[in-house]
Amino acid sequence: MSALCIFLVNFKADLMIDKRLAFVLLMLFGVALYGILEIEKDLSPGYSEKFKLEVLKYLLQLIVVIIIGGIIASLFKLQEYDRNVTQLKGKVYESYISRIGGLYRQVKGARRILRSNGLSSINRDPHFKFSEHEYAIYSEQMKLLNEVQLQLEGLMIESQHLPIIKGYQIDFDLHLMEDYLRRIHAEFEAASTPKEFDYSFHELRRLDEFTCDTRTENFSFEGEIAHVEDNPKEYKKTLEYRFMDTFWKPYDSVISRISELLPK
Repeated sequence: MSALCIFLVNFKADLMIDKRLAFVLLMLFGVALYGILEIEKDLSPGYSEKFKLEVLKYLLQLIVVIIIGGIIASLFKLQEYDRNVTQLKGKVYESYISRIGGLYRQVKGARRILRSNGLSSINRDPHFKFSEHEYAIYSEQMKLLNEVQLQLEGLMIESQHLPIIKGYQIDFDLHLMEDYLRRIHAEFEAASTPKEFDYSFHELRRLDEFTCDTRTENFSFEGEIAHVEDNPKEYKKTLEYRFMDTFWKPYDSVISRISELLPK
């Protein structure tokens, strides 16, 4: 947004300069045209015909210079405007990449924190009960995932309406990312009822999948949705609703598509 504000301020200043230049050129054009009319009407009888012809020639040359100068100045300003627009788009794309990348790293960080505190079935029997400390860690990281999910949802909505992003089909990938996190958090909400938390780790299947090895094939969530490969706008039932398929791959796809839009 700051890049957009700076561009608009500079554009307004350039527009004021263009108006002044146009006014000066218009005044010169008016003076030259008035001089030509004066000579044509022979309103200056005190001067010789040769002198009048010379003055007429110089006035006509001035008009040609004014016209050519105006055209050249307009072309330069148009080129500068196009360059500024390209730079602005590049900054918006870079900002988008930075924002999405930051959110992705937050999710990866939460995943590592959960793992490092034992909330994973990697090298551990998943039937363990949560200790008070483990539940506190779980709750804290779910709050972080909730915030990230909301921001990804906001980015998804932006991508559906922002002219320079809209049309590149990144909204569905962002939807998969935010929906993946939404479902993990929904499981936490369902488990964290006002009654005492009394769950074994293996009962929280989405948490288990989130922190497990991405190469595992132990998880399948019946009835989840994903896009048809050759038509992202269509949906189909699938069992592939895991971190690798519905978070990492969509993230990679979004970054790849936006990177292609960066100025070369």
